[in-house]
Amino acid sequence: MANQFSTGAVHVFIASPYYNAGSPLYFGTTESMPDDRRQPEYEMLMNDLSGSKVPLDMAWEGESAQISLVMTRWTESVAQGLETKPIPGVSVSGQWTWNDMGALAAYEGNYLRLWLVYTFGAALANKAAYVQGGAGLRAGRYYPQCVVWAPETEETGTKPMKRHFLFFAWPAIDVQNRRFLLYSTDPAAFAGLTIIT
Repeated sequence: MANQFSTGAVHVFIASPYYNAGSPLYFGTTESMPDDRRQPEYEMLMNDLSGSKVPLDMAWEGESAQISLVMTRWTESVAQGLETKPIPGVSVSGQWTWNDMGALAAYEGNYLRLWLVYTFGAALANKAAYVQGGAGLRAGRYYPQCVVWAPETEETGTKPMKRHFLFFAWPAIDVQNRRFLLYSTDPAAFAGLTIIT
């Protein structure tokens, strides 16, 4: 009899122009699967024929995502860098210069790239039975453009530490391929990622 699929912690990688020259850094491990919610956006198009209550059509306007991670293992220097806004790893936590006000995340390079690598019981989800075999499950999810919404909470005391990080992702513009890219599950997006034990 085949084993049941199960979810577990994920390995998290981040990158930005200010972290390691844009190369992915291993950030840590979550307590359990992340709460990864995507929000589609439609605009209701009204017309005299359909009336004022029911739309004649729906115009697609894209999708955003909120990724909530409860971390139980993390790299503290990276966590502290994430708390600096608007420029991750460069600004001073809790302070902004006059020039920071109105800074654009995407067009000024003040964004992060985020990799969520599913484990399925194997490091970096390389268990063929899950990812490449008959199950064909995804190895993870890669977000090319996001900002940190809330890394401010942490549990303190004598119990094991946890930190909650919330990322907001919106579509990156891919001019070369004439598309918007919110996330990718392409295995090529995970090539070269190395976990730290």
